[in-house]
Amino acid sequence: MFPTPHLEIIEKYARDNQIKITMVYAVMKAESGFKTRAVSPKGAIGLMQITESTGRWIASELGINEFSADQLADPELNIRFGCWYLAYLLKRFNGNSELALAAYNAGEGTVSRWLDSGNIGWENSKIKYLPYKETEKYLVRVNRIYFVYKTLYPELDSCRLQAVGKACISVFCCTFGGLCLLFCQFVFLKNKNGSKPAGEMLKHQQKRLSLRMEKA
Repeated sequence: MFPTPHLEIIEKYARDNQIKITMVYAVMKAESGFKTRAVSPKGAIGLMQITESTGRWIASELGINEFSADQLADPELNIRFGCWYLAYLLKRFNGNSELALAAYNAGEGTVSRWLDSGNIGWENSKIKYLPYKETEKYLVRVNRIYFVYKTLYPELDSCRLQAVGKACISVFCCTFGGLCLLFCQFVFLKNKNGSKPAGEMLKHQQKRLSLRMEKA
């Protein structure tokens, strides 16, 4: 449920843009479910769901002269653009990940207007209310996924992997990461489905963990 596809590409562009690998994975999972050719009803394309107009603007900012929407189906270019855009939004909103993630969904201008008009409800440092319910639900979903990735893969909760982390990540995922997977999926499913115990899913994950441990 929480894989790490395209890890080397994501590590490269997360490092280049000084953003966390785990946050990139959270956005990617929420946006496309890791489907490289996903296209939304609004025309957003690829792993990180970049629209043609946003892609054209990012291309100009990166000095890419020849750009077409078809290129957004390429995993590396899509990840490059998505990481740059996420970093841009984090800078735009002074490092506030709540606002940056909301803007990734609703748009920079929209979130800026909400801020100016006082239409964002806060509880401590977390957003609890937004005028767009779709964006409000998106933010909750991304934050839940982000929590799971940070817990499962603490080595990835940075803008780069250390060499030792790259060497040990498969072993880590089979031991501590596997145990965390059971806990995180329980929390994730419980939050998603109310008070249901998700027992069948946990039994299934326990069997998967046993197989991982045998192979490790």
